Amino acid sequence: MAQQNQANQFMDKKERERLMKECAIMLIIKRMKKVEVAEDLGLTVQTITKWTLHDDTYQRIANEIAHRYFTDLIGDSIYTVKKLLNARSEKVRLDAANSILDRAGLKPIEKVDATHDVNFEIVIGEYADDEEE
Repeated sequence: MAQQNQANQFMDKKERERLMKECAIMLIIKRMKKVEVAEDLGLTVQTITKWTLHDDTYQRIANEIAHRYFTDLIGDSIYTVKKLLNARSEKVRLDAANSILDRAGLKPIEKVDATHDVNFEIVIGEYADDEEE
């Protein structure tokens, strides 16, 4: 393994970026462990850790892969929520509808101004019976 890692130090830029891309795909999309990725790619766990924590090129590649991956999931997510609008459970249908409305920017009113100005006059006076006059 040490020989493999030593060889990776001298690989050209194109090969290094290819390995970084494969590494990012395995870590982000396939959810593999660093040990498995290192074994599959002929790298050490230390190299992968160094890339993931400190290498700007790897960070750029990983961000591009993650962005494409999650962008692809948006359509599936929308389809799933749309199907839930027809679920048997009223709670599930309500949650799906609320989710759609929230993402459309139609948030429910959270605060209602319940104040109202009322003008009235209190008159305090003496009342006498008509007979007393």
